[in-house]
Amino acid sequence: MKLNSSKVMKILKTYLKGSGYKESGIKTYLMSIRIFTGFVEDTAGDIDYRDIDEVFIKSFLKFITERVSSKTGRKYTPRTMI
Repeated sequence: MKLNSSKVMKILKTYLKGSGYKESGIKTYLMSIRIFTGFVEDTAGDIDYRDIDEVFIKSFLKFITERVSSKTGRKYTPRTMI
């Protein structure tokens, strides 16, 4: 059975709720993960998340450090990258 983005999101949400995170914290974490899942879908399509390797993670990290704010036109600072 393939582990896709919707399953990853569901697993994470269940984990966070079970760990006692508040709804606002869960929302923040899920928003950050959506950036990653969007990157995965845009670059690799519909892949099994278990196939994601270190090279792929490094390309994502490069992607987030190069992101530009649509509001300001500047790169995000390290604290606001995700």
